[in-house]
Amino acid sequence: SEKQLGATFLLVTQCSCNTLLAQCWKLISERTNKEQSKPKPADQAASTAGSLNHPLFLLTSFCYVCAMASSNMAIAFVSYPAVVLAKSTKLLPTMLMGTFIESKRYKWTQWLAATMLSTGIALFHLAANRTTKKSQNEDSAIGIMLLVISLTLDGCLGSCQGLLKRHYVPDNHSATSSTAKPPQRPPTAVETMLWVNLYALLFLFPASLYTGQCWDGWTKLLPNETTLNDDPHAADHAANLRQGLFYLNGAAACGQIFIFLTITWFTPLVTTTITTTRKFFTILLSVNLYGHVFTSLQWTAIGMVFGGLYFGIAVSSSSSSTTATKTTPASTEKQHNQNKVD
Repeated sequence: SEKQLGATFLLVTQCSCNTLLAQCWKLISERTNKEQSKPKPADQAASTAGSLNHPLFLLTSFCYVCAMASSNMAIAFVSYPAVVLAKSTKLLPTMLMGTFIESKRYKWTQWLAATMLSTGIALFHLAANRTTKKSQNEDSAIGIMLLVISLTLDGCLGSCQGLLKRHYVPDNHSATSSTAKPPQRPPTAVETMLWVNLYALLFLFPASLYTGQCWDGWTKLLPNETTLNDDPHAADHAANLRQGLFYLNGAAACGQIFIFLTITWFTPLVTTTITTTRKFFTILLSVNLYGHVFTSLQWTAIGMVFGGLYFGIAVSSSSSSTTATKTTPASTEKQHNQNKVD
């Protein structure tokens, strides 16, 4: 542990790299759009007018940071498999908080698909850890409470991301020109990535200073002459740390681009489904590469995961086809009436 970087320091460097990449992405996009500037339609111009909801951005970053902190703190009180099992079911809290906060209405088939997916992933983790030695410390009530807080904040995070995608037009009928509030527009993917990571630094940087991991991390990455003289391997170790940190933050930053594109183009629930399933496929590939044999319980869990995924896809496809069927006659009648007017 003396040669490792602290968790808060790693998150500070990661969010800093994400912010830097998002700012570069934003500048390139603005320059490209400026060079290819064309007159925008009225509906598109209206969608890009207005300000961003920065208080909601700040709340989103708070949920994002506190959810990670709660799960990391829970490891000190509960076993690591318990943390993995709990985080594998965050698809359900995302839907539950979406129901209460965003007033969303999910079909029973969507709840069934999410339950099958979450149960399958949890069952796979449980089966993989059945043969491991039992921890000497039993899971405490504090650890369970921290996991509940983490899952609740995961659900709130998804709802905040969903609320960010909404247009907000304030009621300025009784307001004067000086007190009138401007309309708020949904952010783009690059704006979401930029502001969420930037506001996250407001929470992470003070935490890294408070824990002392900030200065400790810098001394490990850039050792002074005294450290280099005392430890002949300090320079090589620092170079390895810098290289590993570069690869880690580069991969995380590139991955966040696709995450925020998915949030913008689809929904936070779809993003949660992808990220949760990605963890399962990572474990599945890792176990397969090392030649482990799956038990019958693990094969059952695999079947539940793929069953939940395909069931969810089938439900989404059915809903899309039903919507298309309902909208087609209306659009046909509208076109017919328009032809009559012409």
